[in-house]
Amino acid sequence: MVAPFKSTLTAIRSMRCCDRDIHCTEKRRNFLYRSGVAMAGWIGLSRLGWGSMTANRITVMRWHADSRKLVAATEGCLQIIDPDTGQEVSRISIEPQKILDLAFDPRGQHVLIAGGDPSQRGIVELRRWPSGDLLQSHVIEGDVVTRVAWSPEGERWLEVDWNGGCRIRGVSDTPPIQYAGHTRTILAAAWAKSQPWVATAGVESSIHIWNPDDGAPIRRFDQHTQSVVALDFIQPDMNQDPFLVSAGEDATLRLWQPKNGRLIRFARLPATPTSIASLGSGLVYAVVLDDGRIVRVDLADLSMATLIESSAEDRILAVATNGPGDMLYVMRESGLHAIVV
Repeated sequence: MVAPFKSTLTAIRSMRCCDRDIHCTEKRRNFLYRSGVAMAGWIGLSRLGWGSMTANRITVMRWHADSRKLVAATEGCLQIIDPDTGQEVSRISIEPQKILDLAFDPRGQHVLIAGGDPSQRGIVELRRWPSGDLLQSHVIEGDVVTRVAWSPEGERWLEVDWNGGCRIRGVSDTPPIQYAGHTRTILAAAWAKSQPWVATAGVESSIHIWNPDDGAPIRRFDQHTQSVVALDFIQPDMNQDPFLVSAGEDATLRLWQPKNGRLIRFARLPATPTSIASLGSGLVYAVVLDDGRIVRVDLADLSMATLIESSAEDRILAVATNGPGDMLYVMRESGLHAIVV
């Protein structure tokens, strides 16, 4: 799963003060300057064809495995990019002007597009891929949809929003299943592969585990002391139940056992995380920090190493990995870069 990272959304409207103990406009800005990331070790770097004028509009970027193309979201459209040249090969116009998340289903046949107009409405579009034909469009009054996550079979998805709403919808367009456990902004969402569990979290700092089949609560974790910005289910052994990994603005990366409600261990990070990505099938994660660094954390022994130093002159906007995970595509302010890992 993919969680939030920095992007370049601009013209952000002031939000209604739904969280009295934080500066709401600043919290919105910090979130809207994040999009998805997936990454591994950093070895080689080459510059591809896009320039900074295009890069500065990118809000999130994903890899489509079947076509071996990158899909980047800008305001009002998706741009399909040839990863070998960095050049745009086509584009699809879409309804959401502010796009906060993209997710391809496990078979690569559908894409979810989430976003909306801040302080006004959220939008989730389901489109056929690669034609871009619109299959469903859902409008949520009040504020943006922040995250989407597919079920393992690719027939349902989880969507969460800035006002604390959680819904399970289906490709067959059945009535949504609602979860009412949150009252404040949700910033992270994940769906387990082998158990009927979804996880949601945000500015409340608590993580909610609940059943996507009926919306019933299962468990809650309250050990984070600040907002939770990223979640990921991981299952190193398919004969065992999945673990949950969370990253919070309290500068910690935590490993949980959802079945019995245990916090197994946690790592203290050198700065506030904005995104995490699993490096393979083990307990090793790349963690993007708000100071621009990326660190490698092994939750098995809590070891940590810096993968890339920060660069104030060339900020990372969005990152995607290819299917095998041996190539990273990094959209920076200077343009699109390819990194061999």
